[in-house]
Order: sequence, then structure tokens, then C-alpha cells
Amino acid sequence: MIFDVEKIAKLAKIKITEAEKIKYEKDIKDIIHMLENLDNIDCTVESTGKSHELLLKDMSNMRFREDKVKDSMDVQKLLSNAPESMANCIVIPQIIQG
Repeated sequence: MIFDVEKIAKLAKIKITEAEKIKYEKDIKDIIHMLENLDNIDCTVESTGKSHELLLKDMSNMRFREDKVKDSMDVQKLLSNAPESMANCIVIPQIIQG
């Protein structure tokens, strides 16, 4: 499955650099790979009596990234890509009448 990152960025009305394009293509590919491998994970209900707890027996096919705390994107930089903004929020057209 191929995703056109440039088309996605254009639809989202954001500008991306060539380096960002390469990174996002890899990220999307990794996400698709992870989703394709979900069927291969053996999930059984944990014997704690809590039906919502799952025991993942084999996660060898899964690739995880390290969680890192990052600074949030600058609000003004984010809003600079929006066609219209108000009170530090992006204004979008109303789609539901009523």
C-alpha cells in the first residue's frame, strides 16, 4: 500500500520539507506494518478475573519506539498554516446545519 505524503500534506494544507516527507513515509510504512501484524499477536484473557485485561504472549513481531517527552508545537507556527483562526483556535466551516 502506497501513501502519497505530498498529497496528504496538500489536503491538510501544511507545508513539509523533503526530510519531513521521508520521515512521514517511513512512519506511515511502520504503522501499516504494525497493523498488519496485529493478527499475529496471541491475546488471551488474563486469569485475574478482570475481562478487560489482556495478556500479550508474543510481541516479537512488534516494533516499539521509545517514549520521549517533547515540547508542543508553537501555537503561532501552527496557526500560520490555517486559512482562518480566532482566539488561538483554527476556524473551520460549519458542516452540520441545525
